[in-house]
Amino acid sequence: MRNPADDARRTPPGRAVGPESMPFVVFALDADGVFTASDGEGLSALGLEPGEVVGRSAFEMYRGEPGVLENLDRALLGESFSSVVEVGGKAFRCRYDPLRDAAGGVVGAVGLAAEAEEISRSASDVRLKERAMAASSDGIVITDPNRPDDPIVYVNPAFEKMTGYSEAEVLGRNCRFLQGEDRVQPALDELRAALRDGRECSVVLKNYRKDGTPFFNELSVSPVFDGEGHLFNYIGVQKDVTERVRHEEELKESEERFRMTFEAAGVGMAHVAPDGRWLRINGKLAEIVGYPREELLSLTFQDITHPEDLEKDLEHVNRMLLGEIDGYSMEKRYVRKDGLRVWVELTVSALRSGSGGLACFVSVVEDITGRKLAELVSDPLTGRELEVLELVAGRRTNGEIAETLNYSVATVKLHVGRLISKLGVENRARAAGRAVEIGLIPPPPQ
Repeated sequence: MRNPADDARRTPPGRAVGPESMPFVVFALDADGVFTASDGEGLSALGLEPGEVVGRSAFEMYRGEPGVLENLDRALLGESFSSVVEVGGKAFRCRYDPLRDAAGGVVGAVGLAAEAEEISRSASDVRLKERAMAASSDGIVITDPNRPDDPIVYVNPAFEKMTGYSEAEVLGRNCRFLQGEDRVQPALDELRAALRDGRECSVVLKNYRKDGTPFFNELSVSPVFDGEGHLFNYIGVQKDVTERVRHEEELKESEERFRMTFEAAGVGMAHVAPDGRWLRINGKLAEIVGYPREELLSLTFQDITHPEDLEKDLEHVNRMLLGEIDGYSMEKRYVRKDGLRVWVELTVSALRSGSGGLACFVSVVEDITGRKLAELVSDPLTGRELEVLELVAGRRTNGEIAETLNYSVATVKLHVGRLISKLGVENRARAAGRAVEIGLIPPPPQ
């Protein structure tokens, strides 16, 4: 018996091989699953004529064939794949690829099908008829790995339009010419490994049109085997995804700018989960609250909020969770890791998901301790008074303070009296407590 692969090897480069009509079915569907094209000698196996089903719903025609319905759903959801299904008691091997518009949306699907026994006899001669291929906006290329350098033996009109090369200019050439001089691409290693192993592969490559214009090509390659497992052809489906890649690069650049702005901000910034967990914080926030970044990420905002301010903060949070407000601002105190109270101006906004649910809180934290202390203590404490205050908070007697600071007891009493007056309290114990609560001094060691 003549091996069809021998005919392929005897055919001069630059010329497609295969008979004029093949026992295959080529079809195309719109986004609703309605046939827009059907052709091929293989239609006779289904009792159909070319074009007979155009305008009819594939889902209605094959509602009793669950395997076909599953494949239609997968293809119209954007998946490229090969499958064997049973239709009318006959097994068909099928290849499905989605059709996409310029924005990447799925607008239909194109497929190739044949009875399994016909594929076994004729896999080397798989050819998609040109008029059926014209229904696809994706480029289609078929190569012959049984000939030296795996040359192109077929391209469809969409390939010509996408690349600017005519069929005559590409037949007999390896597809690598589309890469120009840009041969250092990680995706190429993945593609070469798949071709070497004879398996399916999908990659995005930077290619060049005939006029030198670069474009990004999403290439899905599928091997075609005969019934004995011999590789006969590769079928490649090409999609111009330049706009999608450009959008992804712009998004990546935007995210990088946000990251740099987030980290370089002169105020504390954070993303906070609805339950209060810190999801993302910048260095300035860690500096304000005095925690290492990793340790702070293991806590919640409730853990470091001053108890006297927490109830008001949670009231605002609950209103945001209920959708009553989209943000709030308040002055509050955080308790730093060293125990010192720090005053902040907290501004919180809701970041919602596409469904309207709360994804996270976006918090901006400004340290206003200096301003707040000036409001709370109109007559600022001197450095000596702060020294005395910390020792008072440590429950040291006037005599002990005088000995520690090398002051006279009378001088210490004078400073203590001024502290009581400036802090607006009745005695030295209340002065120490007030100073700790408003953030003038850290609490004494326990």
